[in-house]
Amino acid sequence: MSHVKVPTIAAMLEEVKFKGEFKDTKFAKNLFFYDKKKKERMWLVIAAHDAVFSTKALEKKLGCKNGDLRGATPDVLEDVLGVKGGSVCLFAMMNDKENKKVSLIMDTTLLNNHTYVGFHPMQNDFTTAIKKEDARKIIELSGCSFEEFDFTTLDAPAASTDAAKAKPAQK
Repeated sequence: MSHVKVPTIAAMLEEVKFKGEFKDTKFAKNLFFYDKKKKERMWLVIAAHDAVFSTKALEKKLGCKNGDLRGATPDVLEDVLGVKGGSVCLFAMMNDKENKKVSLIMDTTLLNNHTYVGFHPMQNDFTTAIKKEDARKIIELSGCSFEEFDFTTLDAPAASTDAAKAKPAQK
């Protein structure tokens, strides 16, 4: 396992540089959602940091009505998974004591295509690299509801059409 200090999340990919055997670590983005109509339905969605998908497509995948998928508030994160906002990660699933509140949706890319996966270790000012096999062990030990999912099958957000709408320059 390797640890690297992270100054800010926004600068993470530029600032975090693992070395040696950890240099090809694939970073994860962690998103905590709930269904606004059925607040007891919660998901920790963990995808490769460069996975591109639309929230609308994710709503459809999770069985939420259009516009009902919401990011959880810091209070909910702390109450349900014991982490502060910005620090939710795979390790937090161990804090879902009932093993029923949060379902885990994990990117196939992270669990199969890379030797090491990078997560925040319950605080967002550090990143740690763990073996993909160890990520699977954490999932198993947490006892959580789990689904492995290929995020490349979700629709990507539509590209901006502002340039296409722009009027040609007048001569």
